[in-house]
Amino acid sequence: QKDAEVGIKAKITLESLIEARNEVFFGIASPVRVYQQEELQRIAIHEAGHAVATVATSPEMILVNLSAKRRGASSGRVESLLPIPTDLHTQKGLENRLKVALASHVTERLFYGENTVGVSGDLAAATMIACQMVGLFGMYPKASELLLKHSQELGNKLVSWKSAETYSNQLSY
Repeated sequence: QKDAEVGIKAKITLESLIEARNEVFFGIASPVRVYQQEELQRIAIHEAGHAVATVATSPEMILVNLSAKRRGASSGRVESLLPIPTDLHTQKGLENRLKVALASHVTERLFYGENTVGVSGDLAAATMIACQMVGLFGMYPKASELLLKHSQELGNKLVSWKSAETYSNQLSY
């Protein structure tokens, strides 16, 4: 019994632990077919675009995974983490995430003069981030000036509505 346990432990490698983690988070790598050399090169260049953009825009990020294995709808992935996780993302941080998401599109066009459908998930992610920035977080150029102006206008309307309601109530008595 003890020898069998030692034998199993000896076969666990860092690579097998990373693969197990990726299966839990991103799904089992698709064994359907092996990439052709040109496909693998395109995927590697696409993912390298994300990696370079991550390092260029956010040097504090730690690249933890660069893969060209198909998992679900994704042909590859770059994963990066902040050294200290946070849920309080800034406008600059979200703008950097936009740049990283769009880097694959730019990289494919620089290398090949066109892009593949592989950018679709990245464009969808960038669109979602941009929509959230504007629609949910109020993060857009001159946002503070516009919000201040609209807040003042809204405040004036509320005051006038409250005044009208008070006046109306006074007339009822």
